[in-house]
Amino acid sequence: MNNLKTDNASPENDSLIEHYMAEIRKRLPVVDRTLAQYGEMPLSEYLNVVTETASERYQSHEDLADAVYEYAAPLLGEEAAAMAREELKQSPVVLTANHHGVDYFAQSVQGTLLFSQRKLPDGSTARTVPVLACGSISMNNLTYPRGMLAYDLHSEKKLPDVTKIPIFPNRVAGKTVTWVPNYDLNSIKRTKKSVLRMERESQLSKQSASVITDILHKEYSSPELLAFNKYSDQAVILNAQLWSRMFSSISSRPELFYLEMEKVCSLLLKKDLMNEQSLLSFVLFDSELRKLVLTSLNQVKGCWVLKELEQRWLDKDCPQKLKSKSCGTFLFWWIDEEGRRVPLLPVNVQGRELLRGVDDRGETVELPLDSKSLSAFLDSGQLLPSVFSCFLSMALARGITCAGGYYQAEYLALMKQGLCKALKSVPGYEELAAIVAQARSDAYLSGMQMIMAESEGNGVYPLGPLELIGKNALTPEALLQFNKICVEEAHRASIVDTFTDVAMDIQVSEEQWLTVAKELGENESLIKVTGLLTG
Repeated sequence: MNNLKTDNASPENDSLIEHYMAEIRKRLPVVDRTLAQYGEMPLSEYLNVVTETASERYQSHEDLADAVYEYAAPLLGEEAAAMAREELKQSPVVLTANHHGVDYFAQSVQGTLLFSQRKLPDGSTARTVPVLACGSISMNNLTYPRGMLAYDLHSEKKLPDVTKIPIFPNRVAGKTVTWVPNYDLNSIKRTKKSVLRMERESQLSKQSASVITDILHKEYSSPELLAFNKYSDQAVILNAQLWSRMFSSISSRPELFYLEMEKVCSLLLKKDLMNEQSLLSFVLFDSELRKLVLTSLNQVKGCWVLKELEQRWLDKDCPQKLKSKSCGTFLFWWIDEEGRRVPLLPVNVQGRELLRGVDDRGETVELPLDSKSLSAFLDSGQLLPSVFSCFLSMALARGITCAGGYYQAEYLALMKQGLCKALKSVPGYEELAAIVAQARSDAYLSGMQMIMAESEGNGVYPLGPLELIGKNALTPEALLQFNKICVEEAHRASIVDTFTDVAMDIQVSEEQWLTVAKELGENESLIKVTGLLTG
């Protein structure tokens, strides 16, 4: 059944940008609040607002700095990792708006660029860019970690196509990035052939095909990258290398640390499991508090649906009833032999405290609810932190500022609210509740773009990393112009990516998007790169 509805907005009667921005603001409360409060503020000043940190925290923020160092040093080098550790100790702020995988999505790449211009407490520009990207997303999601995205405009078209160049086969499309094995040399050979074919068939411009082929040859095919057995690790290095290419015209650049959030948080959670006074230990092992947390965070996005988790146990003999359930999980996912996630729920069975789950085939999992067992399962990768446990370990326990996307700013606030409610209800946790309440949950840094490509008479369009590299678009002059762009203008520039994400039920015609592109082209503040890629 087709649930799409055609948008009937009339360009003659209203600005289409105003029309679509109004729809976005209606669907995304954080965007509405941000534009109302900070819309006219230059991006450079808004960065200062976003990167403010909590005045008090329950556990040490330096734990995160150490975890980033431990994870990044073997992949990106000890010297760079030590620099990231030092800056995170000075400024415990990370970008959590992105999805893991090699990032070619214009909106998230440009959000990372914006974050890279932040200042440290001493007023100096940061030398590292810590991005903790969600790895428990599918390979075929909006940002397309399965391969590359090219933002092309051909000579015979008025509008650009976002062309997908797959590197991984279709069979991994539904798998999570965390559990996908490495690509190999055969994958790259197949991709190169596909790129040549796409160029011949005018699906890719000559310049895009040239940039892609060069990256496949020099970066993807390096023996260093092919030696890894996990795509997640390959992505860390490839993102850093593409970042370096994007900054080729700038003498000094910040170092990008595009790390999988769940891996960083697993290190924090292992530490917390061994600490009886950690926030995690209280939530897990104090049965009275755990019961209240289960009810307080019931149905909060990123947490769990208690009724559905309980129903899975009742339906374990009817696997057909299990596959359609979207129930979340309590703190951790169990990962089965095929890399599939199994939701867990704490239960007491004849005096034994367990985390119990039922997979989609009806098979049960029972884990001892004790610190040593859970730590060992985290270490082996058989336990994967949930969204809630990631933010519990960072923002709520350690006061880390997590600058996130337009959904995070809503659900993180609800997580904090629910946890504080539970803590206040148990005698002895009142002081801890007051500290957790100070954690930032409103740091929003997404849905914005600054650098656009001009098309002759047809307005401006987003640029992803392939186009930024191909056009050598990042220059010292371009970065200086960031200060001239305000928050509202940056949101307008990203309107196509945001509207496509949040209003999938509305069908927009090519003519309407062309009108939007022309309206955006009239904005003098945006950084415009002349000569969009043509076939």
